[in-house]
Amino acid sequence: MVQQDWLEALKGAATMDVALTRKEKTTMVEKAHITILLSLGDKVLRQVSKETTTMSLWSKLESLYKTKSLVNRLYLNQAIFYSSQLFEFSMASDTIINKTDHIENKDRLSDLPDSVLLHILSFMKTTQYAVQTCILSKRWKNLWKQFSTLTLHSEWFETLEFFIKFVSHLLFLRDQGIALHTLKLYLSHQQSIEPHLFERILKYVVPCNVKRLILLLRCDIPHFPTSLLSCQTLTSLAFCVYPRLYGKQKILFPNSLNLPSLTKLDLAFVTFNGGTEPFSSCPRLTKLRIICFDILGEQNLCISSTTLVKLTLRIHCEPKNGNTIELYTPSLRTFAFIGTPFKMLQASQLSSVEHIKIDAYFGRHDAEAPTILLSWLLELANIKILTVSSNTLQALSLVPDLLKVKLHSLRNLKKLRVKMKKIDYELSKALIKRNLAQMPVMSEEEVAKLIVEFFLQNSPSVEVCYLRGEMCIRKDGVIEQFYQMMIGIKRSIALEHFC
Repeated sequence: MVQQDWLEALKGAATMDVALTRKEKTTMVEKAHITILLSLGDKVLRQVSKETTTMSLWSKLESLYKTKSLVNRLYLNQAIFYSSQLFEFSMASDTIINKTDHIENKDRLSDLPDSVLLHILSFMKTTQYAVQTCILSKRWKNLWKQFSTLTLHSEWFETLEFFIKFVSHLLFLRDQGIALHTLKLYLSHQQSIEPHLFERILKYVVPCNVKRLILLLRCDIPHFPTSLLSCQTLTSLAFCVYPRLYGKQKILFPNSLNLPSLTKLDLAFVTFNGGTEPFSSCPRLTKLRIICFDILGEQNLCISSTTLVKLTLRIHCEPKNGNTIELYTPSLRTFAFIGTPFKMLQASQLSSVEHIKIDAYFGRHDAEAPTILLSWLLELANIKILTVSSNTLQALSLVPDLLKVKLHSLRNLKKLRVKMKKIDYELSKALIKRNLAQMPVMSEEEVAKLIVEFFLQNSPSVEVCYLRGEMCIRKDGVIEQFYQMMIGIKRSIALEHFC
């Protein structure tokens, strides 16, 4: 505040230098107000939330913390090292410095170059913590304005209102001359953001040449944001924006996504127009994941890409119009499928794939799914690695006379990985019904080993590995983390409403 000559603003525009214009006074007061708010923690913000002017805000802070009580002194000491990560680094640095210098008591951390300090701050959980280091000293005052990575999560704020204010002030004060490498924007599943604010955030990041964008939030927008379509620098996009009400239609995806630099794309809760090739205009796309999607119209969805190497699909509900997915992906090497097998996908289109991951489960009316799953396996001729969940093996056991089927595929199989997991509820009901008619009842492990032997008809020397724990198909991915959070909501609503 002193360095920027904003002290006069604390007393209001009426007491400021008469040589200043009205606009200059207003700007100075607003900047002082925003700077103070950005320096406060959530607990303090709650205490001053009713103060609307800079002068009243400062007066309130003085009344709260200017006294020399022990409580206030302890609170201020805690505020100086608001981030425990920065505190630990500072202590570690002091320990090293003290080994060579026992006399001089100097803030060596602040002497480090900006690039080093910014790298240190990038390890903090959220940008909120990093911004609050501006109160450490003049050296740190404007450092946060150079952040190239912004991680914004509403769960670190007491209310959504505080979070939105923080984001607005952050974008207003950040140095727009610094390229924005990554923006991660998360909202808790019970919260939602207004469309105009969401659009404002996107219009800010696109001109900053953002490269990595992660959006996990609830917002009522009918179409995919047009502002993103002009982002020529974007290399990685995770787009999971779902409506406030579960019954509403998912966001309509564009017929063509013209992002020349995009290499990795995660999509969830979107609707595609049938008869389109939305990914054919992404010449560098190598990884694609699509979760919980719909297809409009009578025509099929075409996933066409000569560069695509890895494809992940999570399918819950069969398309209403009987649409299918057509694949034109000659470079595809890894395919992961989670959900219920439907006729919308033909395994013959996966001829180039070498690694298949399948985690199959079933709903109430999916009697044909086990047979469809078997038909996929019968067509997989070139795969070298097969990863399946125990649920998948249990589902295959529902195929009538399975062990009599001659398996002519899987001749090139080198590794078979079976991930044991808790049986899906609907699948368990189907197994119970079957076991009532066929005795004796086999255990989960016995069924798994029996189906594995079925797989090894043509590849007896395959390396077989049994793994305990949940099926983990890119468990580290942000979309997968979000989906696991959504599972808790899904349990309390009907599956068809969720899909």
